[in-house]
Amino acid sequence: MIKKEHYFIIGGGSLQLEFLRCVKENGFITHCFDYDPNCICKNECDFFHLISIGEKEKILELAKFYNIVGIGTTATELGNITVCYVGQNLGLATNSYETALNTTDKSRMKKIFTKFNIPTANYIEISNETEFEELLNKMGGVV
Repeated sequence: MIKKEHYFIIGGGSLQLEFLRCVKENGFITHCFDYDPNCICKNECDFFHLISIGEKEKILELAKFYNIVGIGTTATELGNITVCYVGQNLGLATNSYETALNTTDKSRMKKIFTKFNIPTANYIEISNETEFEELLNKMGGVV
């Protein structure tokens, strides 16, 4: 089997290893991205990129260069944000970037639940340390 198509795997840890192997077994040229130069997937992928999975702009540039046909990850919310950002920008089969943000940012998620009357636990959004201290004082030191 001649490998021609490039596929990006976001994250190179043990939780991405089986996914990487599956992509390789299906004949793709695999690229793995991780900030750890000694990550477990480094020696199993065709190309290793020492780039943090949060560097979505850098990964997008490389995706355009390699003309990737797919991008994915497993078990990482930050990686999913990057997958969806790159996928949306390239018209690949991923969730939208907005969906990734809505499912990883719990404040955004709770606002959507409330807007559509979806039952959810009560919450208070805190944006900084001062707000946290004010809440702590208001609740008598118990949060």
